Amino acid sequence: MAFLDIKNNSSLPRLIAEKVGVSSGLAVIVAIAITGALVFSLGSSLSSFEERAGAFPWLLASDANPEERIAIVSIDERSIAEVGPWPWSWSVIADLVDKINEAGAQLQIHDIIYPAGERAFDDRLLLSLADQERSIVGQLPILQPQVETLRSGVLTNPVTGISCQSEGRIGQFPEATNFLGSAELLSTVPKGHIAPIIDSDGSVRRIPAIVCVDDMAFPALALAPFFQLVSSGSQSWRADVNVGSGLLGPDQTLTFDSYPGLEVPLDSQGNMRISFRKSPAAFRSISAVDILKGSFDESVLDNVLVLVGATAFGLDDIVPTPYSGYSPGVELQARILTSVLDAQVPYAPSGRWFISSMICLLLAVFCVQLARLRGRYAMLGLPLMAAVSPLLAIGLHGAMLINFGLWIGWAVPALFGFLAGSV
Repeated sequence: MAFLDIKNNSSLPRLIAEKVGVSSGLAVIVAIAITGALVFSLGSSLSSFEERAGAFPWLLASDANPEERIAIVSIDERSIAEVGPWPWSWSVIADLVDKINEAGAQLQIHDIIYPAGERAFDDRLLLSLADQERSIVGQLPILQPQVETLRSGVLTNPVTGISCQSEGRIGQFPEATNFLGSAELLSTVPKGHIAPIIDSDGSVRRIPAIVCVDDMAFPALALAPFFQLVSSGSQSWRADVNVGSGLLGPDQTLTFDSYPGLEVPLDSQGNMRISFRKSPAAFRSISAVDILKGSFDESVLDNVLVLVGATAFGLDDIVPTPYSGYSPGVELQARILTSVLDAQVPYAPSGRWFISSMICLLLAVFCVQLARLRGRYAMLGLPLMAAVSPLLAIGLHGAMLINFGLWIGWAVPALFGFLAGSV
């Protein structure tokens, strides 16, 4: 019987290395296949989990510094209890508008629709909202599919310079057929849309910068101040959209003729991502009833942007946020407005898939090298790699998000690294 002389056989290490290399390559291929299958099959569930966990770095590095450029006038439970159930009469709202103007507000932005209805319209509300063109109100293009046609009131203040027609369109924006507009008597009051993008888990993480209705481009409420503050009239709003460039650039960029140098990054559907870097405690809030009674410090509203909106639970303007189980819609408007003012609107770079692929490639190289080392390095290193990869992926995602406002995602590299180390 012939015996193999392991000690003197110099070709044996080479044969083992070749087999380890082939096995490692197969393991990487299997990890790629399983990762792809999981991403495809889990779909929106994986996306929701990635969004929830991906926002966690914002909580760890939340900014609690007071936001002094913006103040919120909240229609809260105490206001409802003392003034009466919503909707309030036009005269009460006119009083609220007048008192905010008298306090010296630079501009007041109402996260509220004032629709046509059976109530008698009070001309004083129109005069109050139109006073020195210092008020903007909401209008709602309906993005969700509707069985029946629903068009109430009027939509006004479309933006020129952006085409909503299929021919010659540069950017991409959502379109709506139905809408809830304001009363026709308020057609001269500047407006912005408050149509949210509602994710499958009920959260609102993005809002369209522009919504197209009847081939007209209507800007978001949080963007309307950047048109109104410098325009000579409420009808002279103009903007442009450009396709992004570079791996780290956004899919699209919105620019304002009135604010040279100000750019708002958008995704491929024309949406702005909402930043949750600011702590909720950073936003100053005053109860609407205190404004009506005059029992507030007027200096808080002097020369600031005032957001007026509902915060009471019964008014159905509450959405989940990373900070808590709920947040009023007016706070989301404050977040968007703050991030635009700071030029720090977060976005997913156009090369995010390339970046994720490079991260996966780096993890694959580490796993293959550990496998080639064999022995205790492979036995301990590969399981450790499987355990640490998700933490590395979300850590890199968090670092890019906090420092550069880039949402690169973390789920795919985390899945791949875990599977590559395990397989």
